[in-house]
Amino acid sequence: MTTESIITLTPKAIIKVEDILAKEKSKTAMLRVVAMPSPGGSIQYMFAIEENPAENDKIFEFENVKVLIDENSIDMIQGSEIDYIDSIMRSGFVISNPNLGCLLYTSPSPRDATLS
Repeated sequence: MTTESIITLTPKAIIKVEDILAKEKSKTAMLRVVAMPSPGGSIQYMFAIEENPAENDKIFEFENVKVLIDENSIDMIQGSEIDYIDSIMRSGFVISNPNLGCLLYTSPSPRDATLS
Protein backbone atom coordinates (compact mmCIF):
# COMPACT_ATOMS: atom_id res chain seq x y z
CA MET A 1 0.00 0.00 0.00
CA THR A 2 1.23 3.48 -0.84
CA THR A 3 1.85 5.65 2.20
CA GLU A 4 2.27 9.14 0.74
CA SER A 5 -0.95 10.30 -0.88
CA ILE A 6 -1.13 12.30 -4.07
CA ILE A 7 -4.71 13.43 -3.31
CA THR A 8 -6.65 14.63 -0.28
CA LEU A 9 -10.11 13.61 0.87
CA THR A 10 -11.86 16.04 3.18
CA PRO A 11 -13.60 14.71 6.30
CA LYS A 12 -17.01 15.14 4.58
CA ALA A 13 -15.81 13.15 1.57
CA ILE A 14 -14.45 10.40 3.79
CA ILE A 15 -17.78 10.13 5.66
CA LYS A 16 -19.76 9.96 2.40
CA VAL A 17 -17.47 7.34 0.87
CA GLU A 18 -17.63 5.29 4.11
CA ASP A 19 -21.45 5.40 3.84
CA ILE A 20 -21.34 4.26 0.22
CA LEU A 21 -18.86 1.47 0.93
CA ALA A 22 -20.91 0.28 3.92
CA LYS A 23 -23.88 -0.27 1.59
CA GLU A 24 -21.70 -2.61 -0.49
CA LYS A 25 -21.60 -5.02 2.48
CA SER A 26 -18.04 -5.93 1.59
CA LYS A 27 -14.97 -5.65 3.76
CA THR A 28 -12.73 -5.18 0.71
CA ALA A 29 -14.69 -2.55 -1.29
CA MET A 30 -12.55 0.41 -2.36
CA LEU A 31 -13.17 3.70 -4.15
CA ARG A 32 -11.63 3.95 -7.62
CA VAL A 33 -10.84 7.45 -8.91
CA VAL A 34 -9.96 7.75 -12.61
CA ALA A 35 -8.86 10.95 -14.35
CA MET A 36 -9.01 11.14 -18.15
CA PRO A 37 -8.21 14.01 -20.53
CA SER A 38 -11.32 15.41 -22.19
CA PRO A 39 -11.49 16.75 -25.77
CA GLY A 40 -11.70 20.35 -24.50
CA GLY A 41 -8.39 20.11 -22.68
CA SER A 42 -9.82 19.66 -19.19
CA ILE A 43 -10.02 16.48 -17.12
CA GLN A 44 -12.95 14.11 -16.71
CA TYR A 45 -13.30 12.02 -13.57
CA MET A 46 -14.94 8.69 -12.93
CA PHE A 47 -15.66 7.13 -9.55
CA ALA A 48 -16.47 3.46 -9.06
CA ILE A 49 -16.51 0.85 -6.32
CA GLU A 50 -14.17 -2.09 -6.80
CA GLU A 51 -13.17 -5.12 -4.77
CA ASN A 52 -9.67 -5.71 -6.12
CA PRO A 53 -6.90 -3.40 -7.31
CA ALA A 54 -5.49 -3.75 -10.82
CA GLU A 55 -1.82 -4.43 -11.36
CA ASN A 56 -0.98 -0.77 -12.11
CA ASP A 57 -3.02 0.73 -9.24
CA LYS A 58 -1.69 2.75 -6.35
CA ILE A 59 -3.68 2.38 -3.13
CA PHE A 60 -4.10 5.30 -0.74
CA GLU A 61 -5.79 5.07 2.65
CA PHE A 62 -7.85 7.77 4.38
CA GLU A 63 -9.04 6.56 7.77
CA ASN A 64 -11.19 3.52 6.80
CA VAL A 65 -11.37 4.38 3.10
CA LYS A 66 -9.03 2.87 0.53
CA VAL A 67 -8.74 4.75 -2.78
CA LEU A 68 -7.45 3.16 -5.99
CA ILE A 69 -5.78 5.36 -8.60
CA ASP A 70 -4.27 3.88 -11.75
CA GLU A 71 -0.84 4.99 -12.95
CA ASN A 72 -2.32 6.78 -15.99
CA SER A 73 -4.38 9.06 -13.73
CA ILE A 74 -1.62 10.01 -11.29
CA ASP A 75 -0.20 13.03 -13.16
CA MET A 76 -3.65 14.47 -13.92
CA ILE A 77 -4.98 14.15 -10.38
CA GLN A 78 -1.78 14.93 -8.43
CA GLY A 79 -2.47 17.45 -5.64
CA SER A 80 -6.28 17.36 -6.00
CA GLU A 81 -8.72 17.60 -3.13
CA ILE A 82 -11.99 15.66 -3.16
CA ASP A 83 -14.76 17.14 -1.04
CA TYR A 84 -18.46 16.31 -0.65
CA ILE A 85 -21.13 18.99 -0.48
CA ASP A 86 -24.77 18.57 0.44
CA SER A 87 -26.90 21.68 0.11
CA ILE A 88 -30.40 22.63 -0.92
CA MET A 89 -29.15 23.41 -4.44
CA ARG A 90 -26.99 20.35 -5.06
CA SER A 91 -25.08 17.49 -3.56
CA GLY A 92 -22.10 15.58 -4.80
CA PHE A 93 -18.37 15.34 -4.88
CA VAL A 94 -16.32 18.42 -5.74
CA ILE A 95 -12.79 18.01 -7.05
CA SER A 96 -10.39 20.89 -6.67
CA ASN A 97 -7.50 20.23 -9.05
CA PRO A 98 -4.53 22.64 -8.95
CA ASN A 99 -3.46 21.35 -12.37
CA LEU A 100 -6.56 23.02 -13.86
CA GLY A 101 -6.97 26.01 -11.58
CA CYS A 102 -10.69 25.31 -11.12
CA LEU A 103 -13.28 23.19 -9.35
CA LEU A 104 -15.19 20.30 -10.89
CA TYR A 105 -18.57 19.44 -9.45
CA THR A 106 -19.75 15.88 -9.99
CA SER A 107 -23.51 15.70 -9.72
CA PRO A 108 -25.44 12.61 -8.65
CA SER A 109 -25.68 9.95 -11.33
CA PRO A 110 -25.38 6.17 -11.68
CA ARG A 111 -23.03 4.38 -9.31
CA ASP A 112 -20.19 3.74 -11.74
CA ALA A 113 -20.18 7.29 -13.16
CA THR A 114 -20.05 9.30 -9.95
CA LEU A 115 -20.96 8.65 -6.36
CA SER A 116 -23.51 10.77 -4.58
